[in-house]
Amino acid sequence: MLGAGPGRQKEGPHASSLARPHPRLMIAQAAHVRFSRRSYGTQLVRTRRLLNRKTSLTCATYHVTLLEVIRSFRHAGVEKFFRTGSKAGIQPAHARKLENQLGTLNRASQPKDMDVPGWQLHPLKGDMDGHWAVSVSGNWRLTFRFDEGDAEVVDYVDYH
Repeated sequence: MLGAGPGRQKEGPHASSLARPHPRLMIAQAAHVRFSRRSYGTQLVRTRRLLNRKTSLTCATYHVTLLEVIRSFRHAGVEKFFRTGSKAGIQPAHARKLENQLGTLNRASQPKDMDVPGWQLHPLKGDMDGHWAVSVSGNWRLTFRFDEGDAEVVDYVDYH
């Protein structure tokens, strides 16, 4: 019954839709996944998921250890950006793309893993033989080489 006040019983097929949602359901609807990204170490990931929309809420906590694949850097600014997020030492306009590229490089085990459309992965020649490069923006490139599945000598270079 519409307009049920204190002391009145709600009746009819739609009575449950007029009632306030169960507190666990409200928490579940507002729940989300939090993921704090760091380049290495142990992370705590909390996931909340509603299993049964009427009564139960499952909460799980996971500990994840990330292995660092990038072994060494040639460019101090890009190393600082990778480890701390500081934009000092890199072009601030390149920060978002560099973050994506360094994250992908940190998970890569071979150069092909960096072959993302728009990044223009290519091998280098001459004295940089064995190194690979991806385009950041304009003349700027992120260069690296792989040794035993780990990236090393990561550099941030203006080609011209």
